[in-house]
Amino acid sequence: MKSLGIRPDFCYHIPNTLNTHKPTPMTLPEKIERAVRQAIDPMEEMPFLQDVPVEEVNLLIDEYLATIQAQLLEVIATNGEMFLEASDSAGLCAMCIAGGIDLPADTLLRTCQLIIDESTQMAEYVADLPNGEPVYMVGMEIDVVA
Repeated sequence: MKSLGIRPDFCYHIPNTLNTHKPTPMTLPEKIERAVRQAIDPMEEMPFLQDVPVEEVNLLIDEYLATIQAQLLEVIATNGEMFLEASDSAGLCAMCIAGGIDLPADTLLRTCQLIIDESTQMAEYVADLPNGEPVYMVGMEIDVVA
């Protein structure tokens, strides 16, 4: 088997210490964005999209998801701290319903479960590019609550 060898145009830099970053918890806006994108099916929530010209569908979906994210962030940041600390997705869901979030209860509960979910992002230093920019390997660990 032939070796790929060392690329002369790639700057190999081995650091003195391993620059592995400790997992950092996702911020609340990041958790909400991920949860909304995973839990909400815009075609199910917005059946009128079937009658909208194709050119407008993506814009309408993006606006809808951004609106839901903003509403969730406002309600949860204002009243949801105790539910987040207790990892109480049902309580968070009830609080969101009381806060006026207009989603079906099952969809909202799924979204709240994903928001409560403990997730981490990790980055590990790999090398430097010839222009001096560092290259990182990034991973996300997600534990889904079913």
